[in-house]
Amino acid sequence: MNGEGAKRVCCWDWFDFTQIKETSTLKDIYLDADKSLKRNKDNHSLSQYKPTIKETLSILDKQHPVETNIYTGIKEASFKGIADKPMLFTALSRVLVNYESEWYSEIDAEGKMQKWEELNSEMTEDAKNLLGYLQTGDEAKFDAYLSSVGKAKDSPEAKGFETLRREISRFPADYKESPSEKLTKAQFESYAKMEALEKQVTAWEKTKEKIKKMLWWDDVAKGLSKLNQQNDTPPKNGEATSTPTTEAETSPPATLSADGKAWFIHPVTMHIFNFESCVCNKHITEDQFKSIMPNDILRNGLFYKMNNDLKNTSLSTFLLKLNKYFTQHNVTSCLQKAHFISQILCESDFFRTAEEYKNKDGSTPSHWNNYKGGANYHGRGLIQITHNYNYDSFGKYINNKTLKDNPDIVCSTLDFTIKSAFWYWINGSAWGNINSIAANNDFLKVTMAVNGGYNHVVERNKALITLYDKFNIKNCLLYHDIKFDNYSFDTSAMVNSKWYENNKNKVKEVETALKDFYTTLQR
Repeated sequence: MNGEGAKRVCCWDWFDFTQIKETSTLKDIYLDADKSLKRNKDNHSLSQYKPTIKETLSILDKQHPVETNIYTGIKEASFKGIADKPMLFTALSRVLVNYESEWYSEIDAEGKMQKWEELNSEMTEDAKNLLGYLQTGDEAKFDAYLSSVGKAKDSPEAKGFETLRREISRFPADYKESPSEKLTKAQFESYAKMEALEKQVTAWEKTKEKIKKMLWWDDVAKGLSKLNQQNDTPPKNGEATSTPTTEAETSPPATLSADGKAWFIHPVTMHIFNFESCVCNKHITEDQFKSIMPNDILRNGLFYKMNNDLKNTSLSTFLLKLNKYFTQHNVTSCLQKAHFISQILCESDFFRTAEEYKNKDGSTPSHWNNYKGGANYHGRGLIQITHNYNYDSFGKYINNKTLKDNPDIVCSTLDFTIKSAFWYWINGSAWGNINSIAANNDFLKVTMAVNGGYNHVVERNKALITLYDKFNIKNCLLYHDIKFDNYSFDTSAMVNSKWYENNKNKVKEVETALKDFYTTLQR
């Protein structure tokens, strides 16, 4: 062993790295990523993709044996598939791409960022066409939508939208003044679908405005250039500096490229350093869940105050279903999960029960008779659904025709206990899709939508603050600067509701309770 042919390298040398200078437009890369989702054994060639997408797919594909004819796409599941394969995630972490930074963009005379404007058709065109049809009956827009999504006019999806259009056309003319009061429950559900499309259209415009506000590259590049010029200025009056410097003591000037281009490394590299990220698009672990459980729950188990099969529910079984439904119902961000769990914690007495408590002597509470349909339709499930019409709607949602006549299955079958909460979170509340409200961090409206009031409002807020820590929200790229200790009606959409107008004393009571709570946090 004389070392012949060997190369000595520093541990910081960038050896064995793939370097790509990407010249494609942002839209081209987006379309390539979207196209990759349709790969199959008849359409899997990598030659049709731009360099960055091509190299990424070539690495992701290696997680599957060639003979399986399974091909990956630019999607979460494909990247998760290499998380436990060090050779592959290391290979991906060694792909260096030279491309224009997302923190840089040229802005034209109209204040628009052209590279992001080019994505308009991909982000909102379908939603705009479908919304135009639902609102005005414009058949041309409907045809354009169906053509874009590859659906025929006689497809079940098309028929469903035609039915929805007829329902919307029968809305009262003044429904926009107060949809929750002007529309029937069925009409409000149709309205919620139309409102979701409207939000999808406006969300992209808001996103572009947010991007524009976050641009910093150009300012910093110019600032560094000016600073370097100042540092290179010779002493005044031709005077020499008294302290000589050697080449080793002189640091090169800090610079950023004027065109916004830089070398990027894939974030999978962070996996190597075991960075503790938030729970966006990730399963909640048993350790995280145990960290928010009171000692009596840890000692006695979930739902230990129930007298049915739920009493024997294991944490692993519960989390398996909970995480599955988070994904199925698009409750995927750490912020949405924190709001969801903080609410069901209080509704279920921290998972001690899945049914509304009776009086201590075992008698039926008198207020149960106030529920529509009578006492038999008291609160059950993780979110405590009440009233016969909610049980009826949930039964239809899960295609169970007997549920309305046998509501106890909501608190005796784990699947229904959990699923009922997700049904209500997305579809059941008269206040609309709670998941969307949670995405705006509107705690006061979320609480109203779940509870119908503000019972245990401080406890719900406490739970939310605890989850901020346990779910590592401070490390979230999107929500790291979110605050859970400054809620007020002034910053909530509740301020525009009739409930707010008609319940000033309750508003004051809630505001006082929260302010007192926030004061204790500062001590």
